[in-house]
Amino acid sequence: MAKVYAWPPVYAFGPEWTIDAPINSSAAWPSGARYASSAGPARRLASLSVSALACGRHGAGYMEALKRYLDGGQHYVRLVSRRINRGPAYPDALRQSGVLTYSGAPGTWVGPWYTGTVLTATRQSPAFTLQVEGLPPSTTVAWPGEFVTVYRASDQAESTVMVSRPAQSNGSGVANIRTVTEASWSGRINIGTSETAVFAAMGIPRAARPLSGDWFYDWSFREVFASELSGGFEEIDPW
Repeated sequence: MAKVYAWPPVYAFGPEWTIDAPINSSAAWPSGARYASSAGPARRLASLSVSALACGRHGAGYMEALKRYLDGGQHYVRLVSRRINRGPAYPDALRQSGVLTYSGAPGTWVGPWYTGTVLTATRQSPAFTLQVEGLPPSTTVAWPGEFVTVYRASDQAESTVMVSRPAQSNGSGVANIRTVTEASWSGRINIGTSETAVFAAMGIPRAARPLSGDWFYDWSFREVFASELSGGFEEIDPW
């Protein structure tokens, strides 16, 4: 079973989160018509830079510890996407909700209950459109490149897809959000969420400390799938 380590609690600068979709391409003779087909599964690529002085000047220490956990690249790391573009002009609490946990006596809980703002999404025609209710009125509520997550009624499964164009609510707080791919179902939705995946490091960075000032660890990662590794993933958070 492959070991997958959580990313340490340190901020990364300039995060890249994108897709590599390899293709086979050929041209017909004599017309020159181009033909293309998939040459394998699309994979996420990520790159980021970590300041040695980040996280209370512990950034370099976290990076050196992570390098030892990865053991030269034998093991893997789980990353979470960061916001691609500028954030909203109002708090994410107006676009998101979370399940409220409860530890009281059995039989006294009627729920589920949620924190934040509960929004509901219904899949619409044309395909890849979500009609979302419960938003602030007459406001841009989603940006292209952001992610939205739609939950099943049980909150035990989720479908995360990318927004393809800006979406603005009407005077009643209803917006039609177009997405790159189709959400798997209708249900409770959070706007401005993240993707997560498991990655292999494309080389282990070295970063020598200068005489003065900051220094940086520059990482590049490529997604790996559990099906490619014997025994799947073992998730570890040592931080």
